[in-house]
Amino acid sequence: MASDLCLPGILLDLHLGELVNSPACFQSLSADIAANRAGLPSIVTAKNYWEARTVCLDPYWQNQWLKHYDFGLVKRGFLGAFLKVFTGDEINVLVLNLLFPLIGFLLIFALIFTVREVSLLRGKALAVFAVLLSIRPVTKVIVETSGDPLHVVALLCFFAIFLGLRLPSSQVRLRPLLHIAVYIVALLIYEGSYLLLLPFLFFDRKIDLARVVCLAASTVLLIGFSRPESAEIGVNIAESLTMFNPANGLSWAYQAGGGVSPNVGFMFNAKQEFARYLDQPTGYIFRAFRSFVPSISVGLIFGSFMRFRSRDSAISLFREASFIFIFGIPFFLITHDYFRYWMFVICIAIFVVYERFAPSRAEGNQRSMPLETVRGTNDWICFVPLVAFVLVGPFAEDVRTWFPEHAFFGSLFVLMLACLGYAWSEFRSQQLDHASP
Repeated sequence: MASDLCLPGILLDLHLGELVNSPACFQSLSADIAANRAGLPSIVTAKNYWEARTVCLDPYWQNQWLKHYDFGLVKRGFLGAFLKVFTGDEINVLVLNLLFPLIGFLLIFALIFTVREVSLLRGKALAVFAVLLSIRPVTKVIVETSGDPLHVVALLCFFAIFLGLRLPSSQVRLRPLLHIAVYIVALLIYEGSYLLLLPFLFFDRKIDLARVVCLAASTVLLIGFSRPESAEIGVNIAESLTMFNPANGLSWAYQAGGGVSPNVGFMFNAKQEFARYLDQPTGYIFRAFRSFVPSISVGLIFGSFMRFRSRDSAISLFREASFIFIFGIPFFLITHDYFRYWMFVICIAIFVVYERFAPSRAEGNQRSMPLETVRGTNDWICFVPLVAFVLVGPFAEDVRTWFPEHAFFGSLFVLMLACLGYAWSEFRSQQLDHASP
């Protein structure tokens, strides 16, 4: 039910996030299809817009799906190698235009499902939550970064936890192995997972031989990935795997270089970003703060719903998010996609909380949290900051890097409401705890 309800919101985000910002996304495809049917050359294609090749995909994210391992073990090469197994040397770009939004939709649904499992949201309350969450800005940043490898990483973490909780008692020992497998694959997809997923790897706060070996092997991989790649490898990759648009026959190949790209080393990224910090220190600090404020609001909103079911789960959400941020500080320092990273942090944190507090198949209902009351679904005050978040926006501007200035004071207002909402959930939960026999 939640998936059906969040779909309209996602479609609205696709409309406002893509059609308003980049009308050529749809214009080029429709013009090329019409021209092909009429036997005429396409005006849009002649102007050589990048949308004529990628349709609705951002070339930056698409570029990271074109790397593979045919010419050596390169960083961020897993997704391209996986695609190459099924598609060969040519990938239909229309397939990716369906695949990327599908991955985002699954991630949003996983987030809604997880919140349901660690809160008391049910029925109409869950439906309202799903609709509001899917409109913006949480879903907006996922739609904007459609094709982001971090979406795949987050989904893999969710599925590992989901499957681990359903293992029979005789196979519970396999749960850490699921985390190890996902951790290694995530590192091959995005090298930043080495630090960002450490709390996920040690989800039970236990150290064993398998995870120590995994961490050692991952360290060797990370050192290898930290070095810049040769230009020859980039050329070979570009020649061996391409995407094509069947509507106009144009193709797209892997492009190395440019900004913080997947082919340069860690030190190059660090020097480039720190040079920007030194050039405009106040501006960058303010931009990071503009994304930090709404991110805290999202955490408080989730925490307020979780608090009605269990105080420990709400506290655990903040603790896990803090751990991920602390371990991932080196990668936060070399990025400017602040809000994008914060939403990833919250997703992983709430997935780990789900694993810790949801009852597994092996444990039966021993760890399940009681549902004899529906108090959480009746306290609609906690929805106020979520509604305000939707109304404040922003509606058309990108938010993956930072919130625009005109929305900042609105986000401060949302933060105030989120703090009051969490305080209310704490107060009401204590009242109900004392009132219960």
